[in-house]
Amino acid sequence: MAGSTPVHTSKAEGFRSAEEIAALRPMIESAPRPRKPTVLREVTNGIVCFCGERFGEAEALEFMLHLRAEYGEDLVKLERARAWHREYMRNRRATDPEFAERVRAQGRVSHQRRMADPETRARVNERANARFKERCATDPEYRERAKEQRRETKRRLRADPERRERARARERERHRERYASDPEYRERYLAKNRIAQHPDRPCEQCGETFTPARSDKRFCSRTCKNQSYRKVEA
Repeated sequence: MAGSTPVHTSKAEGFRSAEEIAALRPMIESAPRPRKPTVLREVTNGIVCFCGERFGEAEALEFMLHLRAEYGEDLVKLERARAWHREYMRNRRATDPEFAERVRAQGRVSHQRRMADPETRARVNERANARFKERCATDPEYRERAKEQRRETKRRLRADPERRERARARERERHRERYASDPEYRERYLAKNRIAQHPDRPCEQCGETFTPARSDKRFCSRTCKNQSYRKVEA
């Protein structure tokens, strides 16, 4: 420091100790550090607004009114900007075919990226199936349109062999995924395609007991069948 006497770490008798050096060196008071604002750490069951005001769980309506009063203008501006953007995109897609095609291509790429995740695909399909069933149950016109679209799709598939093969491949892939992940679907599929069980019966040629796959099967193997026919011909 300017104007202070120099402090030496040694003297005639030897080196100075740390206590002596600390006593000779002037103390410099450190500047006070700014304190950080306190953070709300307690767990609350109510609603806390951005401004810090609190509301109870039963005061949801009061909170919404307060939020509208505090940020209503910003929300109105945001909704107005979103409405303008939707109208702009609608008009530009209607007047610019190239722009509309680019937007559709970007939507297809985004959809494919999202549907590549099995969990996302399952959630999207579940919501779509629920909406479709609910609307079919409540709207007869929509149900008739859906049936007509299904019939038209079948006609197109019958007319285009390549498209029919692609549709069958997609259907097989969906069946494999659902068969592996849905136990109820697997049980229904097995019950529907289970081979009918017929009671055991003895073979008419060798006498061994076997389980027939058909109700009119008489022999346990092709060998016994051929031997029986040879006996009849002889």
